[in-house]
Amino acid sequence: MLCQVVITPSSTLFAKSAHIIPGGHQTILLNTTTKQPFKLITMENNKEVIRRLFEDALNKRNMGLLTELVSADYTSSDGEKGAAAMEKTFRGLIKAFPDLQWHIKELFAEGEKVFASWDVQGTNTGQYQVFAPTGKNVTGSGMGVFTFKDGKIVQSDVQTDRLGFLQALDILPRDLSHLNSKKTTKDAVVLIDKFIVPRQSIDEFSKQANYNSDFIKRLAGLIEQEVFKSTDDQGNLTIVTTAVWENEAAFENAKKAVFAEFQRIGFNPSEFVKRLNVGQERGIYCLAD
Repeated sequence: MLCQVVITPSSTLFAKSAHIIPGGHQTILLNTTTKQPFKLITMENNKEVIRRLFEDALNKRNMGLLTELVSADYTSSDGEKGAAAMEKTFRGLIKAFPDLQWHIKELFAEGEKVFASWDVQGTNTGQYQVFAPTGKNVTGSGMGVFTFKDGKIVQSDVQTDRLGFLQALDILPRDLSHLNSKKTTKDAVVLIDKFIVPRQSIDEFSKQANYNSDFIKRLAGLIEQEVFKSTDDQGNLTIVTTAVWENEAAFENAKKAVFAEFQRIGFNPSEFVKRLNVGQERGIYCLAD
């Protein structure tokens, strides 16, 4: 497709595929069939969707806007679909921190993906996951990669500083060396898992989780293991577990031992959580200086 651009003498344009037709002005016919300009426009549009997600839908609590920003094909970590699935994720956080605000720090686009980093700040006046309100005003940080299709979000891969957030709420101590009589050093590795277990799967999941926990307690290098539980109005169970290991080597050895044990008993954790429709999130952290 060719489009006409009229350029004044003071204008400058460089185009590899252009045909110049002499006249009183320079009239250039640009070949717009190349995809590059449209790719740039698409990437800018995708970035604008992320801006609207944080600044309008979340900060202004305009959740009805999510249907314009999120694809019906979007799947949450809990396996739910569409804009309602994303809204459910944020509703729980906003309920715990009613004044929560997101502040975008960086925003980059490449192809059909947008990278964003942000800070959040809010006051914990409602229950957060399995934890009672603390009344504390806290800040946190996060980053994520959002994948687009036809101008809407179809996938999000988000990472947040869960350990720092729990420490800011005084749910976990800032100095983890006090978790146990064993000394925690700066080399310690902290594993935090969160599971959302449907009511009908609680008995089977709990039986396996207890087996796993008993096995892990016997492994060398474990400093401390904690489990927090909460049940929602529908009877679904949320479990948050923390495990502190002496160092990365101890953590890697533990992973190998757990894998070998699972093979021995014929247990496949991926198939297990999928069959029981269990949502899972995992974070691996090192201690801050």
